Amino acid sequence: MTSDHLSGVLERLDTWLEGNTPGEVPALNPSATQDAIDRVAEGRFSLHPDLVALLRWHNGIRFGLPHNAGYILPGGYSILPAQSMEGGQREMEQLVAWSLEEDTDEVVTMFIVADGVEIVGDGQTHYLREDLGLTAAPATAHVKWVPIGATRSGDRLVVDHRHGPMYGNVHAVAHDGTDFQTAWDSVRAMCEDMLISLEANQPLTACRLGSGYVPRIRTTSFGAMLDWEII
Repeated sequence: MTSDHLSGVLERLDTWLEGNTPGEVPALNPSATQDAIDRVAEGRFSLHPDLVALLRWHNGIRFGLPHNAGYILPGGYSILPAQSMEGGQREMEQLVAWSLEEDTDEVVTMFIVADGVEIVGDGQTHYLREDLGLTAAPATAHVKWVPIGATRSGDRLVVDHRHGPMYGNVHAVAHDGTDFQTAWDSVRAMCEDMLISLEANQPLTACRLGSGYVPRIRTTSFGAMLDWEII
């Protein structure tokens, strides 16, 4: 399916949120600028079209609102602004660099991963670009992972930009790096799953987080809010 299809899904999500949970709407930022989108990966790799469509829908949320609006993704995740995606990807690079460092103070070798990006290693092990993850299995950081969502406790959703069967997958990574799982096959699958669930008031069907989620509308003094109840 094309990015035009995803844009239509996102427009319908807007319509549902505005009509059913207006308390969430003030937290959603306007579309990201093309410059902000370009800076997320900044020439390291091309952003997945689904991620570009997500940023053109809303540039994440405004953090710090008194009623914690905007955490609309299942599992209590918000959508991150482009600037936070950019910072999160650079943090991934640093985590990978630290994971490859030698434990001594000896000189380390520099591995060029992309133009202008240097990753340090122990000078003995040879790393392929696609192998530069924090741990072998499960990986908890990768230079081609872009964080797109976060919970208030620091757990993150990342989009995988590695070539191969996981390209475009949305992974959930625990804040302490102890857990990693694929939550959806793609951003498109995540958004479609949410839309079908919200419009039909039924459990998610494509999400692989935990035992599953069903949408619930919560009434507050700031307006109706969206919760995802664990099944």
